[in-house]
Amino acid sequence: MCATQTLSSPWLNDCEWMQCPECGGQLRPAQEGLACVACPRAFPIREGVLDMLKPLQGNNKVAADFYNGPLWPRFRFWEWFTFLCNGGERRARRQILKHLPNLSGTRLLEVAIGDGANVPLLPADCQIYGNDVSTVQLANCRRKYPDRDLRLFLGEAENLPFRDHSFDNVLSVGAFNYFNDPLKSLREMARVVKPGGLVVVSDEVPSLPNRMIGYWIGLPQL
Repeated sequence: MCATQTLSSPWLNDCEWMQCPECGGQLRPAQEGLACVACPRAFPIREGVLDMLKPLQGNNKVAADFYNGPLWPRFRFWEWFTFLCNGGERRARRQILKHLPNLSGTRLLEVAIGDGANVPLLPADCQIYGNDVSTVQLANCRRKYPDRDLRLFLGEAENLPFRDHSFDNVLSVGAFNYFNDPLKSLREMARVVKPGGLVVVSDEVPSLPNRMIGYWIGLPQL
């Protein structure tokens, strides 16, 4: 990526309230993205997406492989069917989003934003930051909503690259039980929200993958 592309990235304006997910150091603009001033880590910006991922392990790797591979498109029918049984996708998602306050003019972090299914349900003037472990999902999110004010980054929920009290509210839908460490991710969400802000998390039972047959027979990919 050329320097002119990097210099136009909105991420460069956020350095002052971001931190390195590895060591917590301050971030600064670099030739191809952002870099930490306290450790050797650098974070490239590709097609507008900030890449802060280390090699994945555990449930996070299983989730990334699933969403980056051919299985996720095949599963969409069953997701649609589940929503249909709950009155449709928009209605089901609004049942979650109604727990958030008025988001107009606020800064929202959506943890595991995926392909941005909640984006059209949020006010147009809400500044949305979203992470995910799937390159395919984030690429689809950018493609579907090119006119929205989105800051997307590849990164794990257990190590959010923001300083304390950076967001008005935090949202996470349908991913909590797939994180390597759900409790650590929840602590991170609570850390980056402002005093008085809300953290809204919606999902099935915690650690769902570890309750399924693939885990017990030694094939978590299943």
